[in-house]
Amino acid sequence: MENIKFRESYVFDNPVFLFIMRLYALIFPFILFFALESLNPASLAFNMGSYLVSVFLIMLAVVMVYSIVGSVVWAYGMVSAIWLTIYIVNHFRIMITGGVFVPTDIFVAGAAAQMFDFNALTIERMFLLRVFIVLVIHLPLIFAKIKIKSLKRLVILPVAGVIFVVFFTGHFAAAHVLPALGLNEGTISGRYRTHGVMLGFYSVWVEHTTRTNAVDEELIYEFFTTGSREVNTPDVTPNVIVIMSEAFMNPATLPNLTFSREPIPNFNRLAAQAGTISGNVVVPVYGGGTANTEFEFIGGSPHVFFGSRFYIPFENREQYFNREILTALPWMFRANGYRTVGVHPYYEAFFNRHMIYPMLGFDEFITVEDMPNAPIHGEFISDEYFTDRIIEQIILAETDDVPLFLFGISMQNHWGFDPMKYGTLDLDVMAASPYLNDEEIGSVNAFLQGISDADKQLGRLVEFVESRDTPTMIVFFGDHLPIMGLHADNIFETIGFVSHQADFNWTLEDQMAIFQTPYLVWANYDLGQEDWGTLSAFALGARVAEVSGVQLNRYFTYVLRGLEHFSVITNELYLDVNGVFHQGWTAREEEHILALQSLWIAKIHGHNAFHRSLAALY
Repeated sequence: MENIKFRESYVFDNPVFLFIMRLYALIFPFILFFALESLNPASLAFNMGSYLVSVFLIMLAVVMVYSIVGSVVWAYGMVSAIWLTIYIVNHFRIMITGGVFVPTDIFVAGAAAQMFDFNALTIERMFLLRVFIVLVIHLPLIFAKIKIKSLKRLVILPVAGVIFVVFFTGHFAAAHVLPALGLNEGTISGRYRTHGVMLGFYSVWVEHTTRTNAVDEELIYEFFTTGSREVNTPDVTPNVIVIMSEAFMNPATLPNLTFSREPIPNFNRLAAQAGTISGNVVVPVYGGGTANTEFEFIGGSPHVFFGSRFYIPFENREQYFNREILTALPWMFRANGYRTVGVHPYYEAFFNRHMIYPMLGFDEFITVEDMPNAPIHGEFISDEYFTDRIIEQIILAETDDVPLFLFGISMQNHWGFDPMKYGTLDLDVMAASPYLNDEEIGSVNAFLQGISDADKQLGRLVEFVESRDTPTMIVFFGDHLPIMGLHADNIFETIGFVSHQADFNWTLEDQMAIFQTPYLVWANYDLGQEDWGTLSAFALGARVAEVSGVQLNRYFTYVLRGLEHFSVITNELYLDVNGVFHQGWTAREEEHILALQSLWIAKIHGHNAFHRSLAALY
């Protein structure tokens, strides 16, 4: 027994062994980075510069933690645990939605957990093996007996802390590190592919923490007050009914699918009518993030200024909604004598809407709490009942002789699309494809039933409005395209709608397909408008306000003047005045974009006097 202990002591205290273990501890950040990146489906071509900077960030964090805890094992363990969590979450984020995990996703974790079916997750053995390897490579660190005296550690800590702050929260990183590595270019998902998760995540964090809230009033006035734009003098004061239909799209755009009948006959019939305005709206999100499209339309500004399409500002209410947004559409309609109502057949607290809607100018917000015994179709309140409540509000407005601005968000067709979502009921429309298996076709059919029901209720609402004498405009569009299937299955890729399901591989053509939903603007009177073509959601809201004939506030007048230079801006797409799409936000330094961004800052963060001046009616 004593002989065994002697041998153990000889091995573990042997100078050669200790040297090897300490050398392992020094090169461990390099090993750790490669092990972690094996968990990143998007990491295909990261370069040496990005690799070295990633390792530096690991070492910097480890030195800081070691200066506090005095243990190599604990320092590496704590830093590794944080990054391993980020890599694992990113892996499943891509699996579920096709999109990467970014720092601001932390704000929406609670909301996402409410909607997600964790039973839909599948964990591959190879992924588990790679996670196991990440854990196992930490074991040799137990034998790396590195000791630094407490006094020296107290000296190292502030030095490492200053460097850490400079690199993680300072403008130095935004001005020097990101441009040097190309981390301020292209789409966010593209950064995860080119530079790896660590630097992709880091770049979004730096951009988010260093954005300025300074308003350039001179730039706004110089750009937006040049020229003139006619102010509408309405002949009618119409009700304006806006329906943002959950996951609505035109199935005819999906290749290699056939249908038992036309899935959306009412939408197509109305879009083809003379006098109807129709086209495609470019939305800031795919597969989820309804609130982002919602706020683009209501607020009248591109979501891209929040820094990432993955970020849902409704979840960070204290930062962005700490005062009334007086420039928003509902406030403007209220100033024109309208009653403003929001309708959403889901919980009022979801995305903090119950607190944010009054700040946006809604007189009333009708939610599931106001819908006792509402019928469920599939998993959520039916579009038929949702339409009943809209019709109820139109009748109430006629009774009170007050024009109505209503913004409704449907819920029935929300993800997921389990093949048995509607049970064993006969479906109104069914798809077929030689490229999809029975389960995949079942998911497509569940989705088709949802948009078929939405289309049926659109036809019913139009029929009701046609029977009334009150001038009424109906605006109908989709909030985003669906994640088809139980999670980010390869259905869109399999049928050839996009070249890849995961967004870090999307081409320009893929992005043009995945971020566009159809819209129409129909009225029971002559709108006197030509088609508007392809628009961002914020631009659609501005155009609707203009054609409604209400007196515009200064903010929306400025937005409409800006549309003379562009009509689409997202993180992924920019549509120039010549009607040409570009990949990535290529125009971020152009004067009209900078002016619009400053206008957005004034709306969200600008001082009250200037904010109120933007809300004033012309």
